[in-house]
Amino acid sequence: MTAEALHHTDASSRPAAPAVARSRRSATEPESCEPELALWSAALVLLLEDATDYLRRGDDKRGIRGAAYRDVMQAGPMLLHVCGMARVDPHLAREWWQRRARCIFGTLDSRKAQYRATLHNVTSSPSH
Repeated sequence: MTAEALHHTDASSRPAAPAVARSRRSATEPESCEPELALWSAALVLLLEDATDYLRRGDDKRGIRGAAYRDVMQAGPMLLHVCGMARVDPHLAREWWQRRARCIFGTLDSRKAQYRATLHNVTSSPSH
């Protein structure tokens, strides 16, 4: 996922991402802030990807994915800091991520249920 993907809106496949105020610069803010804003937006994307990976694969040895998941779910200090630097409302980012996770993993859960039902039917059918 790229930083642009976080800000992409596709109503048919996923909820709209929180907007980032990219073009709103004050008179005292230097133009060199654009690369910094892009960096923090990318950091936000990585945090949300780590939280998603925790749901997909569980925690890693160092506990990074689990920490990201807990932080995003609770709007913790990492999410608050990264969102502040990226100029994204942390509560909107968390709500967007939760809706996205429900869309993704709701589909995965139904596929797992279909697979289990198929597997059960195959294993419980009489052998010839």
